[in-house]
Order: sequence, then C-alpha cells, then structure tokens
Amino acid sequence: MYKKFKALLAKYNKGTASVPEQAVINQFFNSLQVGGITAEEVKRDKVLYHRLHQAISSKTKPSIFQTHFLRYTSFAACLVSVGVFYFFFFAKTDPQWITQQAQKGEQLVFHLSDSTLVYLSGGSSIQYPTQFEEDQRLVYLQGEAFFEVKRTHPQQPFRVESENLHVKVLGTKFNVNDVNGETISVSVHEGKVEVSDAEQSKKVILKANEKVDFQTVKQQFVSYAMEEKDLDQWHRGNLKFRKATIQEVIHVLNRKLNTKIIWQGQEVPTLTITGDFKYNSIEEILNSLNFLYGISYAKKADGTIAISVK
Repeated sequence: MYKKFKALLAKYNKGTASVPEQAVINQFFNSLQVGGITAEEVKRDKVLYHRLHQAISSKTKPSIFQTHFLRYTSFAACLVSVGVFYFFFFAKTDPQWITQQAQKGEQLVFHLSDSTLVYLSGGSSIQYPTQFEEDQRLVYLQGEAFFEVKRTHPQQPFRVESENLHVKVLGTKFNVNDVNGETISVSVHEGKVEVSDAEQSKKVILKANEKVDFQTVKQQFVSYAMEEKDLDQWHRGNLKFRKATIQEVIHVLNRKLNTKIIWQGQEVPTLTITGDFKYNSIEEILNSLNFLYGISYAKKADGTIAISVK
C-alpha cells in the first residue's frame, strides 16, 4: 500500500497525475491541514514523509490504535475516490531525527549510530535518526555526500533516499550527487550498491569503479565503467572535472568553495574542462584554468569573480 501511495505522490509532485489521482492527493493534503501540517512540509520534509510511511506500513492492533488516538494528536484522510482510509498518527516512541547542513564552502565529516562515516559536501543537507531501526538504516539526502558504510547486514540494509533516487547499499564506499536535480550520479569506490528511481520501477546494480547517471527528464539510467583515478575524490580535498561544461565548473566551484563566480559575456562557449584540482585556493584553480584553457578572471569590489575566455 505504501509503495502505491508513494508512487502516486511522486506523480503528483511531477505534475503527471491524472485528474482523479490529483483529487485523491488533494483530499489527503486537506486532511493534513487539520493536524497543522502543510502539503509543502510533506513534499519537502523527508523525516515527516518517513513517519507517515511508518504509520502506513505498521500493522497496529485496534486497542493500541485507540490508546494512541486518545493520547496523541492524530489525523485521518478519507480517500473517497479509491475507497480506502489512510490513518496517520505520531508516536512518542519515534526515534529523534537529526539534520546536518553543510554551508557552501564547508565540508562536514561525522559518524552515524552504526559507525558509518559520512562526508557531507557544501550546500548539502542530510537527515538521519539518532538510532537506526531494526529492519533498515535510512537517511535522506539533499545534495551530495560520500558514505563509508562500516557494516552491511541483509536484515538491516543501509538506504539513501533523495528526491529523485533511492540507493540500497550492498557494499561499503560510494558517492551520491543529487545537486542539480536534472542528472543524479552515483559512483561506487568499493563493494556494490543498488540504485532505483523514486517509484522503484527501474533498478541498476553498480560494482566498484562503476558510475550511473539518472536523467530525471527522460527517467532513464546511463551506467558506465570508470578508472579508479577518475572517481569522485572531493571528500579528500580533490576536485575532478571530466568533460565538464563551463557552467558546470562554475556551479561546482561556487558550491564547494563558497565563491561567487559568474560568466562575463553574452554566450557561454562549448568548451569542456578536464582536470584534477586541489582545494588549496580559488586563485590557484583559476590560474590553472587560465593556463590550460585560456580562461581569464577578474575580481570585483563586491567579491564577485567574472570569468571569460581570451
């Protein structure tokens, strides 16, 4: 039941739901208003989404439900068009969730309760519980993060969910990049992972030194092998560009180094950038781009850096 509801909600968010399906979701959102919860909170807050998931998935006995109904704030949505009732409630036994947010130009490194090591990239955020559940280890990611999963158990899989992609860990070290929302990338350094779309209708298995790009517009995966030296190493202080456009380079530098780089000129050239750069300073990176590709730069009084091709 949860998967069907989740798929319907995903269609609603993308604007592809039919009129009857929209009516179902609208009625559900209206019921949430009674409990003081907005539709936007459901769409954007993955923790809330997870708690609703738990309420849907749990097989609660009537006596327990009645007790919770009397003791806690609860709400119900009557989905008339499909003739099914969904009951949602919040229990005090739910684990506490933590949100970590890395500002642009900073990198956070921390452990989860299972000793998994997380490198959170600048401009990204992650939500995770203080203690994982017995049947799964679930985190929600917005942006980019590198994970080193210390323990893997079939009975307690490690999962990373973003707005457009789900990753089930079957191995240890991998990177998830869901920054621009158009192309989401997952690369595996060690072990094996399973990647699926939000509806879990398409899946691909990745092994070490493999990468997959998920194109959200076409809703398709493109996977390919990579040499170890070409895998993402930003968590080690290295920036790697492989046939990246000028706009992609600007976006990465602004996010990871907290700069304000803009393109100076009417048209952005079709030039692509390939190279490895250290995080030492933005000046060193720009000087390297100037030497290799003829890209000049000028700093303005407001801190903005304007770049152009000679």
